Amino acid sequence: MSKPTLHEIKTREAVLNDRLAIERTKMANDRTILSFIRTSLYFSIAGFSFNEFIKGSQGNFVGILLFSLAFIILLIGIWRYVMVGRKIHKSIRQVRGYAKIMDEE
Repeated sequence: MSKPTLHEIKTREAVLNDRLAIERTKMANDRTILSFIRTSLYFSIAGFSFNEFIKGSQGNFVGILLFSLAFIILLIGIWRYVMVGRKIHKSIRQVRGYAKIMDEE
C-alpha cells in the first residue's frame, strides 16, 4: 500500500469540509423552520388575545388579520424548508459523486 500524495490528502480534506458544510446547512435549515413556526405561533397568540381583550368588530378584524398572517408565515416557512432541503440533497449527491471519483483514482 503506497503512501497517499499531498493532492489526495487535500482532496479528501476538501470532501470532508464539504460534508461538514452540508451538515451545518441542514441544521441551519432546521433552525429556520423552527423560527418560522415560533413566529407563526406568536402571531396566532396575538390574534387570540385581540379577540379576547378587545370586544367588537375592531378586535375581530385585527384577530382575523393576525391569524391570517400566522398561517401565511407558516406556509412560507414550510415552502422555504422544502426548497432549501432540495438544494441540500442536490449538493449531497454532488459531493458523493466527487468523493466516489476521488476514491477510484
